[in-house]
Amino acid sequence: MGQGEPLLNLDNVLKAMKIFNENFQIGARRLTVSTSGIIPGIKRLAELDMQSTLAISLHAPNHEIRKQLMQIENKYPMTELKKALKSYIEKTGRRITIEYLLIKDLNDTLQSAKELVEYLHDLKCNINLIPYNPTEKNDYQKPSGNSIMRFKSLLEQSGKTVLIYHFADALKTLCENSYGWIRGDKGPIGRTILQNVGTIYRKNNPQCWVKIAEQIVLGCDKEYVLIPDCRYKNEASGFGLFEKIIIRVERPNFDNGLTEEQRKHQSENDLNDYPFDWILLNNGSLEDLRKKIKKEFGL
Repeated sequence: MGQGEPLLNLDNVLKAMKIFNENFQIGARRLTVSTSGIIPGIKRLAELDMQSTLAISLHAPNHEIRKQLMQIENKYPMTELKKALKSYIEKTGRRITIEYLLIKDLNDTLQSAKELVEYLHDLKCNINLIPYNPTEKNDYQKPSGNSIMRFKSLLEQSGKTVLIYHFADALKTLCENSYGWIRGDKGPIGRTILQNVGTIYRKNNPQCWVKIAEQIVLGCDKEYVLIPDCRYKNEASGFGLFEKIIIRVERPNFDNGLTEEQRKHQSENDLNDYPFDWILLNNGSLEDLRKKIKKEFGL
């Protein structure tokens, strides 16, 4: 991403993907081709029947908003794009990814969510929601945490899998793809990159993790909130401000493959002496953990 439209340079993109696959041992299923919606290119990919994922930068629920955000809508409108996507899914049998940039008061409204559900209801797809990061180039703003979570919830009610991409998610994906840092695989370089970037970001934005905690709690209507990666005292304290029970989950038999230097990083140790309300041991899956929490607290 960020190097131009892949489907307008497809021959070279295919060559590059072959190199990644054969020379760097990155599986085809871990490669994603992201397009703004070049219909001829989508049709060609369908004929090639590749194992990689097709991602569509949609970013709008209807023609008028998308035309405002993306000039490509004038040439390849959403109605025609959907026909191409349905054909792609039918020919390949593969699920596509929809990328949707959330912009405050423009495409994050209840009406936008309803229109997006209607547009995607018969497409086999997952949805990535990307909260907008404000810049000086325009007046667009990032939606509130509540707005983001409401939008996500409405999409999930339609049966779609929805992920929210925050800071460092794209970098984390790059590290996972490049160094195998996933599900406990060894990936020391990827982890070091994230530790360094996180340290710089936290230094310049000391309350960033507290704000993230606030958005998560305020945007959740569940009896409990499961946070997958809480690493700092002020972040944990952020949850405590909302009178939530703070539980630490430890995996005593889990080898995360960290080097000795990485184990010394603050993100790996900051919570060691934090006064958690509960400590649960879990060597199973995330679903096992949910069941254990429900059992312990009678949820």
